[in-house]
Amino acid sequence: MIETSARKAQALDNMGHLSRNLNGQSSDIVWSGTAWICGKQLKHFPAFGRNGTTIEVQSFVFVMAKGGNHYLAYLEDMYEDKRGKKKVKVRWFHHTMEVKGVIPVRNLHPKEVFITPYSQVISAECVDGLAGVLTREHYKKCSAVFPDSLLAKVHVCSRQFRSNKVKPFDLSKLRGYFDQPILSCLNSSLFSEPECMSHGLNEEEEEELSPSEYLKLKNKRSRTNRSSPRFVTDHSGNKISGDHLLAYKTSYKKIKYALSGKRLLSLKHAESQHSYGSVFKVNQKIELLCQDSGIRGCWFRCTVLQVSRKQMKVQYDDVQDEDGYGNLKEWIPISKLAMPDKLGMRYSGRLTVRPAPSSSQTALVLKVGASVDAWWSDGWWEGVITGVNSGGDDNLQVYFPGENLFLNIHKNDLRISRDWDGNHWIDIEARPDMLCDICCH
Repeated sequence: MIETSARKAQALDNMGHLSRNLNGQSSDIVWSGTAWICGKQLKHFPAFGRNGTTIEVQSFVFVMAKGGNHYLAYLEDMYEDKRGKKKVKVRWFHHTMEVKGVIPVRNLHPKEVFITPYSQVISAECVDGLAGVLTREHYKKCSAVFPDSLLAKVHVCSRQFRSNKVKPFDLSKLRGYFDQPILSCLNSSLFSEPECMSHGLNEEEEEELSPSEYLKLKNKRSRTNRSSPRFVTDHSGNKISGDHLLAYKTSYKKIKYALSGKRLLSLKHAESQHSYGSVFKVNQKIELLCQDSGIRGCWFRCTVLQVSRKQMKVQYDDVQDEDGYGNLKEWIPISKLAMPDKLGMRYSGRLTVRPAPSSSQTALVLKVGASVDAWWSDGWWEGVITGVNSGGDDNLQVYFPGENLFLNIHKNDLRISRDWDGNHWIDIEARPDMLCDICCH
């Protein structure tokens, strides 16, 4: 399969020269968004525009191939090299025939592709528009609503090809998956991000197939206790009804327009951007909620470095960059809604970014059922007090619903847990009966 990637590399090199030489014209690609400089002194960008089409980092894209065909890829990064050439880093998908030529594959979906660990830096001019890649579950739901003509360029991916083996892969874990136009035009409750992995991938496999900066954070913040039982949200068996969708004609036009290569935010998303985009300022201290597998429910302390309309660049206060360039930096969405909490105690409209809470808080009430944040492993983890030692010990038992685990935490490492609604802090009502709910799971 390495040979396949090598052939792609050679073909793309030829296509890059061809695109640059057409009619003697220079590149028509225009960078978009606020740039940032990495440790190698390369200028990175969140998006670029070309012929009225906007291509963003963490998008699924088509890549030009010979004979009018296309490769399929996940776009991880884009930057300008030291010679001023526009480059993108992509992670390849393999089509069915590429995989079947190496090993036999069962239960193939007619539109199935396989994600791989093979990434490559290519010319940005080789990117030929947005693609759609869905999980089997989401493709089935879309195919029940939208005509085949609309899904002609949409693929299905539920497996990865790695080391000449095929294994399950949850594509929805990739950042940007839920930003795809075909999903953004449907009700968010129908296509919410999963609270836990639907497939038991091991840590190594998750990391190798995730975007580079996501890997760095996940490597640092990965938790053990993998054998602990998880709370699983059942997404199966949900039938699509009129209540789950926007007006059909409006949705059809939005998706058709978006899949043609032009980004179109849903009204709800656009309103959210407008409401929260101007709240955060450069040098402001904030907290970022992580809901990725292994670090669910942890608020990381960050400092704002740059702010754009939809994203901002932050530096983690307590997470080191594994490349040795200081603390980890990354671009994050400004107005991403947090997934619902499993115990139903949290404000349903909260975002994954909030201002840092005031250090002068009221006294912490140490009682069973009280919501707290516990300082542990370089972050504030959302939890509920489940045990108070009456013998004078200053340690309390805290349950962390995000990772379904119990820990003994010293009271000095606890703070009152509140939610931010965009304008105010909201107190969370204590639930003394929460132990019953936890035991039921």
